[in-house]
Amino acid sequence: MRDHSQKISRRSFIRQTTATGAATACLSTASAAARSTTPAQTTIQEIRSLTPHLLLNGTVAVSRPLLAPSQLSFRIGLARTRMASYPCDSMDFVMMDLERPDRRSRHAHWCTGDLSGRLLEFLCCAEGVDGKNDARLEELFQRILQQRRPSGFIGRYSASPDDPVPEQDPVRAGAASKLFHGLLRYYELTGEPRALSAAKGLAEVLWSVHEEWAKRLADPRTFGDVSQWVVEPFARLYNITKDPRWIEFCRMIRDGLQSCENRVCHSHGFLSTLRGLQELTLITGDLSWNEAVDRNYRIIVEKQFEMADGNIPEKFPHSERNEGCSIADWLMLNLNQGLIHGDDLAYDKAERIFWNALAFNQLITGGLGHRRITANGYGVDKIHEAWWCCTQNGGMAMSHYARHTVTLRQKTLQINLLTPGQFQVPLPGGGFARLRIDTAYPARPETVIEAENMPVEMPLRVRIPSCMQDANIQETRDGKRRRVLLSGKIGHRIEQCHPGVILTYGPLVLAPGRGAENKATAKDSFSEGAPAGYIPKS
Repeated sequence: MRDHSQKISRRSFIRQTTATGAATACLSTASAAARSTTPAQTTIQEIRSLTPHLLLNGTVAVSRPLLAPSQLSFRIGLARTRMASYPCDSMDFVMMDLERPDRRSRHAHWCTGDLSGRLLEFLCCAEGVDGKNDARLEELFQRILQQRRPSGFIGRYSASPDDPVPEQDPVRAGAASKLFHGLLRYYELTGEPRALSAAKGLAEVLWSVHEEWAKRLADPRTFGDVSQWVVEPFARLYNITKDPRWIEFCRMIRDGLQSCENRVCHSHGFLSTLRGLQELTLITGDLSWNEAVDRNYRIIVEKQFEMADGNIPEKFPHSERNEGCSIADWLMLNLNQGLIHGDDLAYDKAERIFWNALAFNQLITGGLGHRRITANGYGVDKIHEAWWCCTQNGGMAMSHYARHTVTLRQKTLQINLLTPGQFQVPLPGGGFARLRIDTAYPARPETVIEAENMPVEMPLRVRIPSCMQDANIQETRDGKRRRVLLSGKIGHRIEQCHPGVILTYGPLVLAPGRGAENKATAKDSFSEGAPAGYIPKS
């Protein structure tokens, strides 16, 4: 018989981690450092993962994580497991949006490169973050390459239910799919030149019709909010090649970008475009690229397009349900705002989004999707799992959350999020600082941080979560080594959310004050957001 003693279910994991948190009540903060939460057989040097680099003119960087067992690592694993389970356990099923076999279909099969590209992007971003990977990654990449056409387009048809050949699509929308994103992530992870060549091919296809894009962008009613997310892969491609055409394409999109205010717009497409502008800010060091992000960020917060727990509606300003993709985008956008501006409030918001809106959106299967929004929280009906988009975007967001746990900013090592694990952060003078975080947070406000290879003159700063009171930090130094003990108090709080109040415990929102119920004054039209038929209405 097979030995199942080492397996752990979701319920037993939560029970075990809760018990561990309770047990720490008997431990002093000093003894917490002795608890090893990362598997001894795995070191951060032994795993393949995306390597961070200095950004924003060499002043900031995210970290390379190896998570210890935690809610974050468990949820990333759930998303990865979901994408290897039925029906996505079949590579033929996944690849249907590129191979397009005759007389066969699945949901969104005509959205060229969407599921296949999202899966490639997610698996690359999540690779090694928790010490694990998906063995199908290489097969997925090879299958994608087999669909490359002489023109550079990838896939049998363009992105339309009518199955046009790519050359019949005036804007070559299929080349702007998540496949572009995924190929560049694969190149960043592996250095595979064929991935870069394929991404360049898609860029050339789009550049060949950039004048048509300019015409469409002048009238957003003809274009929607989705395809503009191509800003992000163009930014990454510019960072690799320094070809000025790619930044010119991004400038064209930025200059034609509408505000999310006073109209109905697809939040996932819009927020993804803003994240692309953040990437350009980090890559070029030019803060003017982030001005549109800052303006719309303020609108979303001040106009309460988000709920008190960080939930985001499927469409701005409000709609009857949320979308896991949009919640994940909002999480990543806040992480980037924290990095670019050194904004503790943005990191605090990201923490709340992870523990509430994103966590609640993830189903028992590991997938993410849609929930109905009500005036006082969420409905128990109209729950849909979106294995074709939300699961991958949510998993990617959680891997970004891990990378932002520790960052470099302005010659200071920043602990932004209390996430257990090992972390490597690139230093301005070369090499990496190495950190280890052991924490019972949020079960208990006790954390031990140990750092090695830190420049003697470099400060180590810990962001205190807004939910932690009477925080106490003790730091000891020994050459290039640091040890920080953080303790405090966590309890129930009542917060104003205008209107009403919310009840919280630590980072958890227990009772929301209001929802983002359907208050849209503009017509809720799919022609102004996601393509009709892509996201089924309840």
